Amino acid sequence: MPRSTAPGRPRSSIPSGPGYALAAFLDAEWPSRVRGTNIEVARELGLHSPNLISHWRTGRNRVPAQHLEGLSRLLKVDLGKLLGLWVEQFRRDPTMPQPIADMLVDRLATTNEAELLMWVRAETKDANPYFPADTLKAVCREVSR
Repeated sequence: MPRSTAPGRPRSSIPSGPGYALAAFLDAEWPSRVRGTNIEVARELGLHSPNLISHWRTGRNRVPAQHLEGLSRLLKVDLGKLLGLWVEQFRRDPTMPQPIADMLVDRLATTNEAELLMWVRAETKDANPYFPADTLKAVCREVSR
């Protein structure tokens, strides 16, 4: 492993696979998106210890749900994206039923996707409508213009 020029202990690589997606994302995005020291960021997030930030970034500790909104603001990333990565932390947890974890990850929506979903639910009065694939493709083409 190349020698790090960053202060502190050298980083070990983050284990890959389910459960570490949020840690890998935080570690990759932190340097370019977050300004301030771990002490300043911990204070902003209301943490009792700045070491927790390092633990989150290395996957040593899970990020508690109560801090997702603050991280979303800090990183300037959609809360839905962070929530999906957060749920991934529980795929290795034997107390989390896998069908529930899978459904949560598969059905999470970004803010803009959620707005579309709210419109569909309102217009169909929560009827769970079926959309043919060509209809969905047409909508996607229209919104991606």
